[in-house]
Amino acid sequence: MTSLLDLVQSLESGLVDTKTASQKDTLRTLVNGLQAIPIDDVQDKEVQCLVEFLVSRLALADPDIICTILDGFLWLARAVRADSTRLLCPAQATHICHDGLFGQLIIQSLTKAPRLRVFRLLQLLLHGPHLSGLKMMGRSFLVAYVQAVDGEKDPECLTIIFDMHLVVIAQFELDEMQEDFFETMAAYFPINFTPPTGEGAPNISRASLSEGLHRCLFASRTFSAPYLLPLLCEKADSDWPQAQLDSLSLLTDCLHGRLGSTDMLGELRGPSIALHHLTSYLILIAHVLEKMANKSISHKLDKLTRSCLTGLVHAYSSQTRDIHLLKNFVAMLLKTFGIVLDEAETNAPVGSILSPPKLPTDQLQNYLLEAVCYSQPDHLLCGLLMDHLLRFICSPLIHWSSTGTDKLESIVTILGPWQPFFALACRLLDACADSAQTSGQLSMVGRQIYEGTLHLLTTFHAALIADASESELLESKLPYELVITIFGLSTRLSRYDSARDITTAAELNQMIELFGLVVRRLGHKYLRVVPASNLDTMREELEAIVSHLYRSASPPTLELLNSILFGRIEATFNQPSPGSCLALSLLQRAALTNPLVMARLFQFLLDETTSTGKDHRNLIFSSLISVLHFFAQTAAKSPVESCSPTMLRHLCDLLLGRLDVICQLMKEQPAPSQCMVENLGTTFRIITGLSEDSQQIKLFKFFNTQSQSVLAHEPLICVLFCSVIIALRGSVIETLGPSDIMLKLFQLATHTTPPAQLENSVFEYITTAVAQAYASVLNKCTEPLDSDINSHVVTTFDRLWNDSPSLNGLERFACHWLVVCLQSLLAHPGPSRRVVFDKLSSVLLRFPEKVLPKMNFSLLETRICELLEVLPTICSLGPPGSATSEVCHWEGTGLFVQKTFYLVTLPLAEQINALPDALGISSSTEQQHSVKRLRDAYLTAFLRLCLPLPTDLLELHLKELTHYVLLAITSSRSLHTQTAGLRLFCSIVDCVKNDSKQLTSRFSAGDMDDVFACLPRLLESAAGRTSDKMESGYCAVDGQSSRMATLTRLSIAHCLYSLVSLPAEVVGRHRDTHVLPVLVQLLDDPVRVVRTEASKANNAWLAHI
Repeated sequence: MTSLLDLVQSLESGLVDTKTASQKDTLRTLVNGLQAIPIDDVQDKEVQCLVEFLVSRLALADPDIICTILDGFLWLARAVRADSTRLLCPAQATHICHDGLFGQLIIQSLTKAPRLRVFRLLQLLLHGPHLSGLKMMGRSFLVAYVQAVDGEKDPECLTIIFDMHLVVIAQFELDEMQEDFFETMAAYFPINFTPPTGEGAPNISRASLSEGLHRCLFASRTFSAPYLLPLLCEKADSDWPQAQLDSLSLLTDCLHGRLGSTDMLGELRGPSIALHHLTSYLILIAHVLEKMANKSISHKLDKLTRSCLTGLVHAYSSQTRDIHLLKNFVAMLLKTFGIVLDEAETNAPVGSILSPPKLPTDQLQNYLLEAVCYSQPDHLLCGLLMDHLLRFICSPLIHWSSTGTDKLESIVTILGPWQPFFALACRLLDACADSAQTSGQLSMVGRQIYEGTLHLLTTFHAALIADASESELLESKLPYELVITIFGLSTRLSRYDSARDITTAAELNQMIELFGLVVRRLGHKYLRVVPASNLDTMREELEAIVSHLYRSASPPTLELLNSILFGRIEATFNQPSPGSCLALSLLQRAALTNPLVMARLFQFLLDETTSTGKDHRNLIFSSLISVLHFFAQTAAKSPVESCSPTMLRHLCDLLLGRLDVICQLMKEQPAPSQCMVENLGTTFRIITGLSEDSQQIKLFKFFNTQSQSVLAHEPLICVLFCSVIIALRGSVIETLGPSDIMLKLFQLATHTTPPAQLENSVFEYITTAVAQAYASVLNKCTEPLDSDINSHVVTTFDRLWNDSPSLNGLERFACHWLVVCLQSLLAHPGPSRRVVFDKLSSVLLRFPEKVLPKMNFSLLETRICELLEVLPTICSLGPPGSATSEVCHWEGTGLFVQKTFYLVTLPLAEQINALPDALGISSSTEQQHSVKRLRDAYLTAFLRLCLPLPTDLLELHLKELTHYVLLAITSSRSLHTQTAGLRLFCSIVDCVKNDSKQLTSRFSAGDMDDVFACLPRLLESAAGRTSDKMESGYCAVDGQSSRMATLTRLSIAHCLYSLVSLPAEVVGRHRDTHVLPVLVQLLDDPVRVVRTEASKANNAWLAHI
């Protein structure tokens, strides 16, 4: 057909035939024919005639005819000409709705097929340019629309309706229709829907329906608050967890005025619920919060309750400055959490102190902190909250300065029970710190409390000064926790301008002297009088106090504080048997935010190290390293909140200024401990990584100018040099010349000779650091790799693995070098790395064909086993500050795990399959034993590499992995291999245990029988094995063997816990013979974690059968 007119003429009289069947067929032909007509050829008059005709035909009651006509309307609504104009104009859309859909049909009486078409047509009209026509219908459209959607139950239709609701709410004036329209949504809240199963079921979930309804009700908040708030409070008060979650989630978003206040993502922004509605229903909302706050709830509910609380704060702070409204809100909100200033306390005589009320639970305290923290931008509301809270939790201190006693015993008796309340006050003041610093003024109550703390601190100071002999009697009477809490409260209140106005210089000096007295007594002699459980809390509070003092105190006060704290450090170092130093830990915390403190502490420790005698020099040097390590670790974990990059650059400048002294001190450490070496390496990696390019270059050049003999024979300097290289940015490496750095590192590896007294583990750490530095340079080279870099890597590989089977002590370095280079090449997304990777990885894939003919097979077998022991570390990316972390600018890819699996792990499986064939061509019994040991080493490495696989990759290769797991557990005699098999077996079972069919298809009954039978033998081996070196090729020492045996027993316990999910007919026959006897032994294991896992497995088995 070339035109609509031709199509109609071809149908002749069928369109008006009195026979329904004939008319039905003709209408279907017409609507189907519309699809073939070029839209640009359809005339406006033809469209008008077609609309008039289809509307008139809707009077026919036949459902098939109705569906056909609606299909015609849908075609008209979707049709767009080449010039982007629509076939259907707004007036015609109005005619379809008013005279057709709403005039001829009772929509809710239709079957699903026509109803679905009606809603799709309305959705098109509401979202297109036809909306203007529908809006002209006004109230008549809204009345008919509400009737059309009211009572709908089909989820597919509801999905469309919820989408239309958003347009209706945004585009129409609902006026007197508000309540009726709201009821069309409220009837479904909360969604209670379970998706049907079957091939023909629509892909609609409860979550999608719930989100659609959530958006609709959220959009209605501007007019539906009188109906919505009672509904949400009612559902949140129910016992149905899903109703609680949905209600609190919607209430939170409505209060915050935006979608996405919690988990749901969204971009809509708008006003909160109107304040006059909110005040009317505040009691109901408070009741919901009270219920949630006073019972144990899930993490999701807890998060939503917090968000609802902050939403209330936002709603009030953003809509009113009326102090009476805000006071009523604060009183109601805090009453919800049990904080009430009743008449008995308000009217109590001045100076009388009642017993403390019930302390809010930890959960309630967290809610209070959340509310105070969120109110910070609104100084008025934040001030009212804090004023109300301080009146409640610090009431004994309000009049203490004028009526309190100076007798120590009475103070402890009266205020001791209030100490937890004062500690809560400190946390609340920390939560509103920003607001306090901005406003700068204390309320009258705050001033009174501050004066009370000053009075108490004066009393404490006098008591400690009078006790010149530092008698233990005073220590037993004076609870340090109360003294420190009062001090912390006073320090926090002192940041207000109005508090400084009432503090004299003498009082400040007394406070600092008191602080020094407390630190001295706590830090050394009287730790035994402090409960161990309180010591950490007290130390944290002291750190907060000293950090605040260094931020806000005047220069004379700081000088006094410095003399006290640095004097305590010096006194500690001068003791015959110095221990830990509390003053040092306090100063290092303060130094994180104060560059002057950092510089003075660094200089002080360095001067103490160089000036003290040799007896204490090592101790002070260790303290210096510990402080630097603390700075670096804190910066790596939270560089913005705890230690800014600026502070780390300042620290780098300090180091650059005294590197020569530090290196000289390191030369005096011929046999450093492994802890010292590791801390130094981590510290210099982080500091270098967070430094500027110019600082990185200076650090590198300093160590690069050291002679080769110094770097080769001084272990600590070698570690620092490698750590600096590891953390260099790629741009810095390109500036310095990557090939030159790599050449120097290899020369360093070949010439490094450990001092005789250096531990083997420390020397291995050093050689590993050299290998990591080499790999780090390779990782950061620009793409594509330069030919010189390629050449150097291949030459180094040939020297380490091809040219000579004996490396005169470089064997272990060769293993680490190869693994970290493979890791470097895999991590970088550049394609040019693949050629070098294939060359290096060939050493893992050439056995046994190329090795068996060689004369020194035993030596090479040992080396390949050592390599396979190290190989699984390729997947270990390490903590912040490690060589592969972002701090060290490691170039990585999100596909690293997948690339490792396909390019390293699966090729190992091919070698495992090939090695049994080598047994037939090996010429001696010794070589046959070597091949067996080699197979176990390959199998162990393969299994350990599979452990970190993500679930999707694990499921994809379950069949292959299951084969090797059973091979390791049932066929190997190596403890390492069997344990690795057990650990992966547990991961596989945990992955498929919810699918019984998949579980039984992967593991046959015979396989399971073999696994159960192996467990007692494996437990016996783990209990009696001390070394597995000769059997597996691993270089194990007693400590490593002990850890391996513990890991084996733990794996057996975990395996038994996983096996309980097998079918009853399988597990039933092994319960008494192989399971319970093993668990009896594991329940008495000397290692607690093994006993815990065994107890978990034992309970599962007893409950299962």
